Amino acid sequence: MSSSVLQAISSRVLVGSMLPLLQAVLHTMVQEATLDYDRPQEFYSQYDFIIVGAGTAGSVVAGRLAEVPWFRVLVLEAGAVPSPETYAPGLAPLGSLNTSNTWNYITEPQQHSLGNFVNQRATLPLARVVGGTSTTGGMVYSRGDPQDYDNWETLGNPGWDYDSILYYFKKAEDYLGGHLGETETYHGRGGPLAVSPDPNEGPLSDAFLRAGEELGYNTLDLNGPYQMGFSRPHYNIREGVRSSTAGSYLQPALSWSNLHILHSSTVTKVLFKEKKAIGVLFEYEGKTFQVTAEREVVLSAGAVASPKLLLLSGVGPQQHLKDNKVDVVANLAGVGQNLQDHLGVYGLVWTLPGAPPHSGPLFNTTAMHQYVRHREGPFSAPPAQCSTARVEVEEGKNQSGIGILFTPVSFHMDQGLPTPYTYGMDEQSTGTISLLSTDPRDPPVIDPKFLSHPDDLHTLVKGIQFAFKLANTDALRSLGAKFHDKPLPGCRRNGGKKDEGEEEDKEYWRCFIQHMASSLWHPAGTCRMGPSSDPLAVVDSSLRVHCVEGLRVVDASVMPATVSGGTAAATVMIAEKAADIIKADWDIDVDYDFIL
Repeated sequence: MSSSVLQAISSRVLVGSMLPLLQAVLHTMVQEATLDYDRPQEFYSQYDFIIVGAGTAGSVVAGRLAEVPWFRVLVLEAGAVPSPETYAPGLAPLGSLNTSNTWNYITEPQQHSLGNFVNQRATLPLARVVGGTSTTGGMVYSRGDPQDYDNWETLGNPGWDYDSILYYFKKAEDYLGGHLGETETYHGRGGPLAVSPDPNEGPLSDAFLRAGEELGYNTLDLNGPYQMGFSRPHYNIREGVRSSTAGSYLQPALSWSNLHILHSSTVTKVLFKEKKAIGVLFEYEGKTFQVTAEREVVLSAGAVASPKLLLLSGVGPQQHLKDNKVDVVANLAGVGQNLQDHLGVYGLVWTLPGAPPHSGPLFNTTAMHQYVRHREGPFSAPPAQCSTARVEVEEGKNQSGIGILFTPVSFHMDQGLPTPYTYGMDEQSTGTISLLSTDPRDPPVIDPKFLSHPDDLHTLVKGIQFAFKLANTDALRSLGAKFHDKPLPGCRRNGGKKDEGEEEDKEYWRCFIQHMASSLWHPAGTCRMGPSSDPLAVVDSSLRVHCVEGLRVVDASVMPATVSGGTAAATVMIAEKAADIIKADWDIDVDYDFIL
């Protein structure tokens, strides 16, 4: 067995043995980790609104609806409260471990991708915890390109163009950095969700930005009006602590008598009376309960669980429901269809001379002391210097943009290597979510159909070629970076001394992508927003489920097309806008002051 394999195994064992101790220390010394979401002493049989899921979107919707004192709001969340390490930004990589905080989904075997993955399946450690991905994810706040939202309106969704939804991005945001000059008006200050400038500026990220300038790209505000260029990331961090939607929207409302939060409770079915949603069934502590909604049920369970729950409840493609012996409430062909994701091409690694092994702050007692006493040190910031870029890889071709993430931590984390890896939208290839069985405890069938359309593979090859152009700039060559050029087993390299990213190696890189590209864990689109004339639309522009009453979906699943940035910021915006839509539909004057 190789030394690298032994090191990886020993690291996993060490993490597994140290994590409980780390959690215990943080729980006693980090004030935020001691907050609890206790079951309400008085539990009602009926509420005005039932929110299914206290994730990134559900926390926002619940907090905003509960601002109306006479709205009784119940939030049902399958996961538990955030574990102590989730509050420390430097421990963010632990969020993807196989723990009780994640669903640990596995995709179906992929025909055109995942060649180097076990059984050609990808793992999807989607969040199962109060706060959802905002509790376990990488904290990068990236809205995407304004054109993403203009496209939503073009697809038949009035009020979802960028000019219309910018207000909701700003309403949610509390930008904590200095004045942003020309892009200041695109940001909010004083909102619930903290957004901080990159706390890890250093020589590596500086060199990346200079490399972009050499290639003719400007350094931009990641969340400004223009996206083609190079940027430093923004993070959801406030004073050394993760800023999740649970902490920003639910925790301030914990004492409100009209908001009840029940975690560790799994909703198994939406109840209907004819075509109207009237409540839900859920399991809690081994028992099944029924609760009704006087006004609405809102599904915010995420892009995998929301369509699954609709299918279990009889809303979806008629034939699929009949095949699973589910009584049909509404024949909606689009439920579970249109699954979109971002693909990352992993394994593009450049070595640096003398780079030390990267073990991170997990086993550093000094770092722990700095954090619990002063909210400073490695625990208080993301675990590495990162920079991002979005570039056009083919002139004149719409939506050919590719993202580049530059990080000095390779994904095997044994050398401290700079890794500019390529990612992009799987624009033509869309997948599906379907039922494995009618048992709510069974996971759904997830088939993303990665790289099933050749255009996506072609665009990612172009992205790799750009990565090599980037690595060959004076700015990055001055670091002494050298491409880790060991050929990938199963993919044949062309001979000669040509640069690795040139056209002559196109077939090798096609093979490389088909073996190494996988999900960035940003599923979206499975309850697509669109007009009734759209055969795959599940919800209308007010996020009401077509063909039924009293039911909405509010999460990343409603995106008709995924955004070019991460999905978290867009999901918060969707939830903010949805809360105002719901209030207006129930004749509540929308208060445009920041309340939370």
